[in-house]
Amino acid sequence: RILTWEIAQGLQNTPESSLQYANDNALLLAKSLRGTLLALFYGSTLLSALTSGGLVLLGIQLKSEKN
Repeated sequence: RILTWEIAQGLQNTPESSLQYANDNALLLAKSLRGTLLALFYGSTLLSALTSGGLVLLGIQLKSEKN
């Protein structure tokens, strides 16, 4: 109980300008992570497509060697 009271008091005593600074930093971090995650997902999609294509080509090659 005492810890939550102290945290609440600390939040009330925090100046608006520092909260705006924290919000700006959080927004910048979110934008950075968004770009990183988009690049990661697009890269993963491309790698998956290349792997699928490679497996299809390998299957065709193995089928032609069998005949």
